[in-house]
Amino acid sequence: MQPRDRRAFLCCGARRRVIPIPAVRGDEEQGAYISRCMDSIGREYPDTAQAVAICASTWRRAQTSAVDREVTILTKRAAEQYTLGVVYSPLDVDSQGEYADADTIRKAAHEFYSRAHLSDQHTAWDASLGRIVESYLAPIDMAINGQLVKAGTWLLGVQWSDDAWRKIQQGERIGLSMGGRAEREMVA
Repeated sequence: MQPRDRRAFLCCGARRRVIPIPAVRGDEEQGAYISRCMDSIGREYPDTAQAVAICASTWRRAQTSAVDREVTILTKRAAEQYTLGVVYSPLDVDSQGEYADADTIRKAAHEFYSRAHLSDQHTAWDASLGRIVESYLAPIDMAINGQLVKAGTWLLGVQWSDDAWRKIQQGERIGLSMGGRAEREMVA
């Protein structure tokens, strides 16, 4: 599990299907890992492309540094103390080794917005952190500031308070998270 101590968090609930995904071994080549991963999880998916996407995402994640994996801010505008960031992207394995499909993310985003609020480090809901000014799901694959955003990705725009903005500027908070509670569905 990746440390979660350098992020600004948002809350909502979601139902996730948890299937153990094999870890990438040392300097394992992408093709070898995806083949091994598919042997492990491929039978759980009626759509082979979904299983391949999960395996490829896991391999890519293992190739990047912890900081690069955690950064989900796509746009910053200092004059407005505004950020646009990714809350959750379909089939990308998160820091807990889990993932959600686009439909699960959509349901979570809708539930979140029906009770919209912010929290810091998943501890207490705090209106003084700022205000949500945008919440939407990417309707198509697209690029924002040169970064690929997959269709179904949940994006959130926030105008931050002075204190929260200071933490973002100092690198104490570098991303967004779905957070909250989820029902896990273990699959053998």
